[in-house]
Parts: sequence; structure tokens; C-alpha cells
Amino acid sequence: MFIPFNAGRAWRRQKPRSSAGSQAVVLKQSHILARVTLLTACCLWILILAVIALARVRPIASIELPTQLQPRGPLPQTAHCLLSQGRYDDCQFDLNSQAFDLTYDSKSRTIIRILVRGQQYTISDLLLAWGTPTGFTRFGYGCSIVIMWNTRAAHLNTCALQMSSRIDLLEYALAQVPDSPWRGFTCWTQGRIDGETRFGAPVERSPPKS
Repeated sequence: MFIPFNAGRAWRRQKPRSSAGSQAVVLKQSHILARVTLLTACCLWILILAVIALARVRPIASIELPTQLQPRGPLPQTAHCLLSQGRYDDCQFDLNSQAFDLTYDSKSRTIIRILVRGQQYTISDLLLAWGTPTGFTRFGYGCSIVIMWNTRAAHLNTCALQMSSRIDLLEYALAQVPDSPWRGFTCWTQGRIDGETRFGAPVERSPPKS
């Protein structure tokens, strides 16, 4: 086939351009494919992390008291009490295989304090359930700590307070009066309260009976 000279030159000039255009399209498609692959991998990784996190979440037993047992409430009929010569009696009430230690006001005929064991809970459980604490009290210079949420409190025996620290006792009372406001976990260093001289003398009261 005869191709005119000028047409042949034009055809030879257009052929490299067509080849370069094809390479640009392939390169652009490769970049798009790489981005889609990276985005898909990130989404899968986030999904895997979410599944792992949900798998590690353990069910938390109810932290609240049963309706028939509340501060300012009446003493249950099946409670057993050691009558004292004073105003306040020590009582115990069993419900669903769980023992509750009560302080009963014989004058007002109401419960003023409730203690229950709480080893199944950690500090993080209470923070999720009750929010930010209102304050804390430390007994003497030892490792006995009470963290308070208004009328509720958690008793711990630890020299290094952490989110995973286990609770010894849960306390429900008419009121809780902390010695110091809550400053978060940053005030606990090496088992001592940072700047403890600011908090004054140790508390002169005995820890609750377990």
C-alpha cells in the first residue's frame, strides 16, 4: 500500500503519542488500584480490631443494689442483727447467695450504710458505671484507699492504683465525705500520693469491717 510522504511522517509522529497515552492511562489505573487496595486493607484491619475488642469485653454484673435494699430504706424482715446498747445495730442480709452487711439506725428505723464484697469489679468497671469520682480518702499512710462517688464508695487495698485494680468492698451510704478531691490517676506515683503533705494528717478512723 502506498502512503504519501507527508501522511507517513504524520503517522509516525502520532504513534509514539498514542503509546505514551496508553502508558499514562495504565499508570493512572495502577495508582487508583493501589489506593483502593490500601483503603480495603485499612477497613479490614479496623474491622478485625473492633471484633477483637468486642470479644474481650466481659459482661459486668449489676453494681447497683436490689430495690428492696437501699440506704434510708427499711430493714428486711429476714435480716439478722446483733443488737447493741446504742443507736446503731450491725446486721447481715443474704440475697441470691450474696451477703450484705448493714448498719441499722434503730431510732429512725432505716438502713444508713450497706457493704458488699466487690472483688468481681475493677476501678475501670466503676468508672464506666458511675463516672468520675468525687473524691478519695486514704487510711493512715498505708495502702488502704476509699474512692467515692457521692453516696457510693469503693474500698481497695493497693499501693499502686491502676485501672485494673480490684475492689474489695462496695459501700452505699447516706453520704460520703472525702478527705481530698479526685485528681485522677496522675496523683498516684510509686504507691504514694504525690504531694501527700498537702492533704494533711492521716484519717483517724478505722476501715469498715469486711
